[in-house]
Amino acid sequence: MTDDFKKGHHSTFLITCAAGLEAEARREIRRALPQAEFDRLFLKGNLLLLSPREESEVISTLKDAETRCISRVIPLQAKVELGQQKEETIATIADAARHIGRLQQWSTFCVRCNRRGSHEFASREIEKGVALALEAKTGAQGEYEIPTDWMVGIEIFQDIAFIGVNPPEQTAHKEILAKRKYAPGERPFNRAEQKIKEALELFDIHINAGSRALDLGAAPGGWTTHLASLAKEVHAVDPAELAPEIEALENVIHLRCRAEALAQREDLQETFDLITNDMNIE
Repeated sequence: MTDDFKKGHHSTFLITCAAGLEAEARREIRRALPQAEFDRLFLKGNLLLLSPREESEVISTLKDAETRCISRVIPLQAKVELGQQKEETIATIADAARHIGRLQQWSTFCVRCNRRGSHEFASREIEKGVALALEAKTGAQGEYEIPTDWMVGIEIFQDIAFIGVNPPEQTAHKEILAKRKYAPGERPFNRAEQKIKEALELFDIHINAGSRALDLGAAPGGWTTHLASLAKEVHAVDPAELAPEIEALENVIHLRCRAEALAQREDLQETFDLITNDMNIE
């Protein structure tokens, strides 16, 4: 179990919001919680909120705040890396949930799992397996349909799981009022986006959800936008500015330098699954 995901903060939360409106969601939260900080999650519509405040105070504040982009607010107490097999995944998650220390003998709980990514198991299998393991480890009673003392929430992002053990009332569910200008998949491409889309199709290049891409000569961000919709992470290299809506994407990292400077950066000795180049070369 990793305990560094809080990065020294008192409490951590998963925030779900309108995809593509993450920047606005962050602004809404900071208006209510000025000390809020955020960490990246590769999937659009998801944020990690880090706060120095108590969980109950953050939940109460965000429940009362006027928001347009925020949907769910879920306190998290643990983060684990998952294996490939269902049994290993169940054991890892159950052990982390037990170590949170909130489930006691004779208390009741239910388990809910939300998966993002491709797995060899279903969410319901994880819920059932974790519930049985926690009953055996803690003496608490797992339930499915009746109200319970605790909700064990499992939020899986491919090979990472965040776990929260919370009273059911200590989560927030809000209505998203902000509307996207275009329905998913219907936003028109600009010329740069269309060019990279056609190139990927022409050369039969498939980008999976866990890929990392390096986009050279990225500004203003047409190629970066399309790559970010497919890959886990895009490093956009250009001394010029990206368009604000692209700079705000959670999985885009803007490196404001020329491509030649990358060789001297010790923090970038990494491998990439795809490198694109739209630089002017004389």
